[in-house]
Amino acid sequence: MSESTKRVIIGEAIAEVAWFIIMLTAIGIFTNPIVFVVSIMFGVLAFVASAVSVLVNDRDARSSGAPVEVRSLPVVVSLGYFAAALIANTIFCVGSPAMTSTTAPIVVNVVLLALMAVIRMGVDSYQRVAERNVEKVSASIAGTSAIGQEISRLLARAENPEVKAELRKLKEEFDYSPSVSGPSAQVVEQEFLSALAAVDASLARGDAPETALALVRKAGGVWKKRNAAMSA
Repeated sequence: MSESTKRVIIGEAIAEVAWFIIMLTAIGIFTNPIVFVVSIMFGVLAFVASAVSVLVNDRDARSSGAPVEVRSLPVVVSLGYFAAALIANTIFCVGSPAMTSTTAPIVVNVVLLALMAVIRMGVDSYQRVAERNVEKVSASIAGTSAIGQEISRLLARAENPEVKAELRKLKEEFDYSPSVSGPSAQVVEQEFLSALAAVDASLARGDAPETALALVRKAGGVWKKRNAAMSA
């Protein structure tokens, strides 16, 4: 359990105990005991349901790649439900002398609990979508990062000043290109990696600088095609 989750549950527990004590002091001779007890029970249920919701979110958040803001939404929903339930049941406890049945407390509390469950399911669904999007972006960035490392390796390997200058120019163009790839660009990126492999093979064979230069410029043309595919 994370420290933030512990703080949330401890805070809710303190609020629940304080609320329970205050409600007990509100008992009067005209209090409707059945309505009062039902309201107290739903107040306790609100704490249990909210705490369970927060704990489940804590467990899921550990393996989630979704942004922190998205992972915190279930906690906000749980706390909102807890606060709304305490307010509603405070009204029912205080107003119990004027109530003849438990219908209103039961209906309101069931509706609040159902709303919390429905909103939680929606938030969980949104969280899963956000997590998948983060995974796609991370995979795209990882792919372009590998390309940058390969260009840097070739730059360190090249000995001819002209070839090195051309590779440095290609590296600068890469650095100023979008780091997040897309479906339309991934095929071209594979073509670019093949072009870099040809440069690597040329340097390994010790080809004439003109040959290596031509291959580097060809790779540069492929990278320009990749950037064009990104903006298409």
